[in-house]
Amino acid sequence: MMNVQASQSDYNENSEELSDADRTARLIDEYVNLQRIRDAADPNEEIALQLRVVKAKLDLFKVNPKSIEMIERAVSPREKV
Repeated sequence: MMNVQASQSDYNENSEELSDADRTARLIDEYVNLQRIRDAADPNEEIALQLRVVKAKLDLFKVNPKSIEMIERAVSPREKV
């Protein structure tokens, strides 16, 4: 089991800012998720799964996903040359 200790520089209970360790962990998660999409048998299914997970997390923080959705594109990125 890994011994994890939060140092004062990693966590300040009076601040809601992310520590460097938190930022690094989030970037690693994002990188892994992109690899999962790339390597999925059905990338669209993997994207749908990841969207459901993120929407559930947003719901925990009372964030409406519709308020941050991108406007649908007239042309799919795959159709661009």
